[in-house]
Amino acid sequence: MDEKYSDVIMTVDSNAVMMDFMYRKGFAKHTGYMTRGEALAVTNFAIYNQGIISTSTVFTFDEFIHFKNYRGNGNGTTTFILVGNFAINLAGMKSITLPDQLTSIGSGALRASGYTRLVLPKHLSSIPARGIQNTNLQKLVSLNPTPPTISATGWPTQAQIYVPDAAVDTYKAASIWSNYAANINPLSDYDGIIINEI
Repeated sequence: MDEKYSDVIMTVDSNAVMMDFMYRKGFAKHTGYMTRGEALAVTNFAIYNQGIISTSTVFTFDEFIHFKNYRGNGNGTTTFILVGNFAINLAGMKSITLPDQLTSIGSGALRASGYTRLVLPKHLSSIPARGIQNTNLQKLVSLNPTPPTISATGWPTQAQIYVPDAAVDTYKAASIWSNYAANINPLSDYDGIIINEI
């Protein structure tokens, strides 16, 4: 890639749906690509009910990992949380990777979306009731070696869970997580791609 574009985190070729969304919302200056600096300047937005992405459109948003300064949909706090309800989801979203700085998820923030894969960042410490309620979720990756505090209410019981290899036994013994011990697997068995922050 040309040095001029070395900090590009998304292009129209890699993710046409979210590229169009970011340009139309004014977060990206160009129709064809979005830079890391532009992503860092974004502090809040919602995808749901914005009239830009149709609920029937199939798309992914693994580039969300690069939005390090996201503070939720207008909550105005300095705590890095993903606020509900339905802040970052649509029925057609199939995959999302949350930013490393995310420490908690608001109730309903990832509820009832269509995503089948979800990557939880290493600093995430808590997930409230219905935080990721989703009957479509097939694979859930948690990168935190310490199991986040979770609620059984609305938990996607059908999902296979992948955690750091050294933390498998810790997760299986942790409160609430132990209910899903049979679904907890080492991260080395995960067949998906985990995007690393640049």
